[in-house]
Amino acid sequence: MAKVKKKTLKEKLNDYLQDSEESVMLYDNYEDAFVGLGYQQYKGPIAIYDAKKCVEILIEEYMLDPDCESRERAEEMAVEYFEYNSVGAWYGEGTPIFMSSTKEDL
Repeated sequence: MAKVKKKTLKEKLNDYLQDSEESVMLYDNYEDAFVGLGYQQYKGPIAIYDAKKCVEILIEEYMLDPDCESRERAEEMAVEYFEYNSVGAWYGEGTPIFMSSTKEDL
C-alpha cells in the first residue's frame, strides 16, 4: 500500500483559501509554531505564530551547528535572531504576527 504524503501547512492553507483571492504569507521554518489565521477589517488573513515555539525551533537549529558551544549560547543566538529577523521584519500588511500566551514570554 502506498504511503500517503502529509500536506504541508502551505498546501493546507492554499486548499482552504482556494475559493477566495486571498493568500497568506508564511515563514517556512516556523511551520510547527503556526497557531492560526488572524483577520482585521478590510485585510486578508494574517498568519499567527507562537513566539515561544518559534524560539524553541531556532534553538534546536542552532544546537545542530557544531560550532555552537552550549545550549545557553544557542538560546542567546535564537532570541537575537528571532527579535531582529522575525519580529523585527516588515514585509507589508500581510507580515505574520507573533503572539505570546503568557506575560513571561514577552
